[in-house]
Amino acid sequence: MGRGGVAGASVLLVLVGAIAIAQHLPDKKTNKIDGSIVERWGDKFGTDLWHSLSQATRRESIQGQYDNSPELKVEKVDGFSLVRSMAAEVQIMMQHKIDAIKRIMELAENIALDHKYDKERGARLAEGRYYYINAKKLNVLPEGGSSGEGDVDRYLSQYRDSSSELYAPGYSSLVLTANPHFSGIPVNTSHSSVHVPTNVFDGEPKVINAIDWSKKLDDTFKDNYNRDPSLSWQYFGSSTGFLRQYPAIKWLTYDDDPDMYDARMRDWYIKSAASAKDVVILLDTSGSMTGLRKEIAKHVVLNIMETLGEDDFLTVLTFSDETRPLVECFTDADGEPELVQATTENIAEFTEAVNNIETEEIANFTAALSTAFNLLSRYRSGKARGGTGCNQAIMLVTDGVPYKYETIFQEHNQPRKSVRMFTYLIGREISDLEAAKYMACDNMGYFTHVTTLAEVKEQVLKYIPVMARPLVLLREQHPVRWTGVYADIEDPKTSRWLWNIRERARQKRRTENYRKIMALQREKDLHPNEDGESGQQVAALEMLTRLNDKGQMANFLTYGKWGLKDADIEKLNKEEERKERLVREIIDAKVEKWSIPPKHLSLAFREAQEKEGTFKGYKLMTTVSIPVYNKKNHTSLDVLGLKPNEIKNPFGKVRIAELLGVAGTDVPIAQIEKLIPPYKLGVNGYSFAVNNNGYILYHPDLRPMFQEILKPNYNSVDLSEVELIFNNRSEEPRQNDSALFQMRKEMVEQKDGVCNLTVKVHMDDMKRVTIREQHYFYHNISNTPFTLGIVFPDKYGKFRVSGGIEVNDPNNRQPGNGPSSYLSGDQWKLHPDWVYCEYNYGGQADRMFDSPETNMVHFLKRLEEEKNRFDWGQSRVRPLPKCQGNRAYHPDCMKLKKREVDENPDDEDIDVDDDDDGDDDVEGEEGLVDDDYEDEYDDGMINVGYCDKELVQALILDAKITKVFEEKTSRRVPAELFKLFGIKLSFVATRSGLTRWEEHTPPPAPNDPGYDEDTEFDPENPREPHFSEVNNEATDEVWYKRAVEYHYNNPDSFVFSVPFDIGDKRPTQVTATHAIFKGVGNQKAPAAVVGVEIDYDHFRDTFLNITNKVGPGISCADDTVECYVLDNNGFVVISEDKLNTGKFFGEIDGTVLNSLVINNVFRKIKVYDYQAICLESADYGSPASVILTPFRMIGMAFNWILANIAYTIIRFELHHLWNPDWTYAMPQMNDPTLVYDGDYYGYDYTAGEPGDSEAQTEQDAVVESEEAYEEVHEEYSPHDDQLIKEYMMKDGGLIPILQMTYINKTQPKPCDKEVFLYEMQEKVLRDLGRPLKGILRNCHDSSCERPFTVALIPNTNLILVAADTTCPCYSARITVSPAKVDYGPANETMYCEKLKTNLYRKKPHQCVNYHPQEDEISLCGSGCSVSLSPLLLLVLYLVSRLYH
Repeated sequence: MGRGGVAGASVLLVLVGAIAIAQHLPDKKTNKIDGSIVERWGDKFGTDLWHSLSQATRRESIQGQYDNSPELKVEKVDGFSLVRSMAAEVQIMMQHKIDAIKRIMELAENIALDHKYDKERGARLAEGRYYYINAKKLNVLPEGGSSGEGDVDRYLSQYRDSSSELYAPGYSSLVLTANPHFSGIPVNTSHSSVHVPTNVFDGEPKVINAIDWSKKLDDTFKDNYNRDPSLSWQYFGSSTGFLRQYPAIKWLTYDDDPDMYDARMRDWYIKSAASAKDVVILLDTSGSMTGLRKEIAKHVVLNIMETLGEDDFLTVLTFSDETRPLVECFTDADGEPELVQATTENIAEFTEAVNNIETEEIANFTAALSTAFNLLSRYRSGKARGGTGCNQAIMLVTDGVPYKYETIFQEHNQPRKSVRMFTYLIGREISDLEAAKYMACDNMGYFTHVTTLAEVKEQVLKYIPVMARPLVLLREQHPVRWTGVYADIEDPKTSRWLWNIRERARQKRRTENYRKIMALQREKDLHPNEDGESGQQVAALEMLTRLNDKGQMANFLTYGKWGLKDADIEKLNKEEERKERLVREIIDAKVEKWSIPPKHLSLAFREAQEKEGTFKGYKLMTTVSIPVYNKKNHTSLDVLGLKPNEIKNPFGKVRIAELLGVAGTDVPIAQIEKLIPPYKLGVNGYSFAVNNNGYILYHPDLRPMFQEILKPNYNSVDLSEVELIFNNRSEEPRQNDSALFQMRKEMVEQKDGVCNLTVKVHMDDMKRVTIREQHYFYHNISNTPFTLGIVFPDKYGKFRVSGGIEVNDPNNRQPGNGPSSYLSGDQWKLHPDWVYCEYNYGGQADRMFDSPETNMVHFLKRLEEEKNRFDWGQSRVRPLPKCQGNRAYHPDCMKLKKREVDENPDDEDIDVDDDDDGDDDVEGEEGLVDDDYEDEYDDGMINVGYCDKELVQALILDAKITKVFEEKTSRRVPAELFKLFGIKLSFVATRSGLTRWEEHTPPPAPNDPGYDEDTEFDPENPREPHFSEVNNEATDEVWYKRAVEYHYNNPDSFVFSVPFDIGDKRPTQVTATHAIFKGVGNQKAPAAVVGVEIDYDHFRDTFLNITNKVGPGISCADDTVECYVLDNNGFVVISEDKLNTGKFFGEIDGTVLNSLVINNVFRKIKVYDYQAICLESADYGSPASVILTPFRMIGMAFNWILANIAYTIIRFELHHLWNPDWTYAMPQMNDPTLVYDGDYYGYDYTAGEPGDSEAQTEQDAVVESEEAYEEVHEEYSPHDDQLIKEYMMKDGGLIPILQMTYINKTQPKPCDKEVFLYEMQEKVLRDLGRPLKGILRNCHDSSCERPFTVALIPNTNLILVAADTTCPCYSARITVSPAKVDYGPANETMYCEKLKTNLYRKKPHQCVNYHPQEDEISLCGSGCSVSLSPLLLLVLYLVSRLYH
């Protein structure tokens, strides 16, 4: 602990020691504040609020109707039966997705088998004589095809004007229609589209041929969608790089977001392409690995790690004269390297370390290879804990292998060859490739020669098909894989890119403030006039420029304002936080649950836009995928692009085991959660799911976003990181709780069970907390790696209110009093994420609704019209088919038609097995009962509707009970009541997700810009949204949850809150809510919550007026008394200083708060955030530093001269006169473009040779796009500003503020944070029976004393604190802002263990890592052509002349 920490602790101890609570001090002389008067203030205020708000909310009326309704009952919840039935529903839905991708896989394998390879297809594409729907080259036609051409002309670009750049070769035209089922993205459900990564050339024969045959998948895509309209995106990711996706879309791109997507790098592809693997990367760090070689090697390692998923394990070892772990933490107790799970955090550790490697000494391959083999052997034999127990591989990254090291391989890898060897040889002109190639070819691996940064990704990806060979050869097994949660097509690397853009914007704002100073100086006359009056002006400007007050200057650069005090800065910061929270609330209300908001989201949503469909962000989802194999056992050399003399084969055929790609479909998390109706779980109940690694698939505490970007570790959050166990004995981070870890282990093993845990539950952006005992029930989801869990609070979750109006009962069908009559008007909302009624397909015009309310009205009218004929539907998911003989469904009975290959090397043609019937319909299914099931399908699943009968009937009853809100005459309350307390709006929210409200103030004026719906959204000054815009989620709203939770502290109370840190910002409201329970004693459950919104100024003035009128002698208006009204979590609701409104009390008077903690008025609860993000410094040096010393400028000039010399040498090819690897460290003008921004890496390149015209064309396009990007988002540099250049030097000296202008660049990194939150214990004050009196002694140098009094405000969650101000006590400052957990050396082991992820996990079920026929495959890579240096040729020529 530093001196500052010791001093702070000492002050705190003195203050705490000075606190004396006088609970038995009746003598008023020792306490100037009369406790009885303070108690009377609180009693008066609380009693008036209770009676007034009860009338305003119709609390008694609604309570009575729920109590007396004969349709309602309180029933006990059978948690285990409930989770079992929910898991079964989810399993059926997921099985339909599995069946869909199996149909895609089956068709893909057969059409690829029949495809005729055409190597000229790429040339025809370039000439415009062949087309495919390229998602990045798609022209969107208006709906209806108003262009007037025929069907063919509308879709094929070659029939368009070839001179138009919009219809150049490769472009297509298509009608796209916004579809709410696909997040509002415009799609075409008649076609699929193809995405080709930036680094893949679609004209390459193998790529374009695969694109051609895969277009026949469209019929199966459409058939799958008709069978199961809940299907999300379907796709086929080819091993050649492209992605075919259905339905067709125009690829979504942004100017500030490069297209980094490559399907082969996604988790769903990698998991299906090969079984899990243990990987040891050997990185050569010897002295020869310098310059470009070093950069290429680093990127090879980074790309290898990017192809690993959470089921894989890896480590990276560097070797020169010694072999060392790249990350020291990743070693066992004996200091030996160990494998760690390939989680996002671990990959980040490796990435950071690999960017800091140093090269030295000579490479010792013997030691490196032996270490790697021994490490893998320990895991293979079970001596080491962890690993996959499946594939094992060594990835050797080096610039040269001197020997074959046959002895080592014979000792460690013979005869079984359990470890595959992949060699990556780095460098342009390496004469000896044989040793590296031998290592790979003789050990079931692959050899690649990587010569440029541009080809790194493609060369790295070549190892994946090799790892897939055993699966391909096995043929019969097509393992189905499920991913963890991820965000659609979002690439995690783009988060770093977007963060850098934010940093540049922050730098630009700061520099603009700097320019204001310069402009101010330039506009003034700096020369004294005849009167000498400008002398003071010059002195003032000199003072400004020389920065006599650095604090003020720093504040101006940051905030753009002069004369800021600490209080002003705090206010500005709080205002920014408030704006961010407000914007986040608005965005959350507009974006679907479990979705990532789209970039540059416009918040000016209008009804028309909603109906037309707007992109509402990427969905969080899981993906199910399956590998697709090439059924051919042999292929021609021409298809592989090999020369006939490269492989000795008299038939011109080569033995292969080829992975064609991976088929998959997405399952949005929202779709899973909709099968687990939240109304059955009740308020504060929730569901979650975990996978075989213990990571959550979804959970209410999953927080994937940080300031509009994805968190780096959002998809690897463990169950133990979201269920925060309460333990009185220990508050250390990441403590092992036996009950939690036992439950986690059983869920990972997919066992069923029940568990009780006491947890810390945080709310409101981790500013409020409560301790809650909860009951957990969990059940496996069959045929998936997931286990479903549901949770109920102990106090009120064991029972729930059930029942509703039976609409088919004739007694409930009175004329003009049908179900729809209960939901008339427009002052009501339904929970937007709950499924009341829906059609299976939302793409038809008459099936699309712009809101849940219009959807519900539509179905209610159908209920009234159809009466008993109305079909509720049995389930949201179609039941599974029956197996043959009417047996129950089992995946093994789903046998699709197989086509086998019997190839004769002597014959060019491909023969089909005799048992094939020759039918082209490859979508038939054997083993199923065809008739009834297919008839049901043919009837049209897309038109089938479904209504949750229990929920809809509960909704109708709740609507009937709460319709009293529309009946103005039913209220026996004078209108003055609303004006007196400033009640602007009253509302009710119910168990069925219904929210009603009633306005008590006139609507805003039409010209009021703050409330005009057509006003464009201004993020700098966001308007306060209407209550209904951001409070439509009923039981999921914080005010609903808090009211229900507080009911057990005081059932006759309203729960109050104000916006955090609102200060003097107006208008603002106070929210007060009260829970309506039904039942008696312990057998009761929440049914609804009533509440009001109160104008804050009226609310505050009412309280202050009471203190002025009640009790003689003192008042909160007195200068000698400070009054604070605090809520049950310690936030200020009322204060004499308006700036304190919404602020945490500890920030105002932490000393008094500490005294309340000591006396158990507040409970101090430590909460850890294991999903936190810390902004760590990423400053790579300020450009201003070049003017700090003349030596740096001289050095830069020298480097500039050297760079130009090097460029000249490269341009004229003089570099061949010496070692070429020295100069290739300088990028060449014609080299493919590299985008490299700090630790973010991404490539825009083509793998073609410079002489290849097709590749060169693709390369030019890449360079053009890169230049266009840089024009828009070039990093702002003050040195380019002419105005600033003029003032860089003054009187021979430097302007010191220039250096201050540069921000400290940051980068977001995962970390753990901790914070103490507070919860009031009302029972302590209630049991005391009178106000709590206290005195702060020895809290000031004058030895004065500061008395204070604390009293409950009855019927609320508030307390009143009145403190004497005549003694200026020093006050500790306590904040509720989370701080990073400083593990430090003492806790380094704990942090390291967290990284190594030693928590229990279950290995994937299937492992296929060997097949005996793999020895027949000789394809294991090849090197580039070997060329000799001209200098070496000259030497050889001279030597030869000497001998002649």
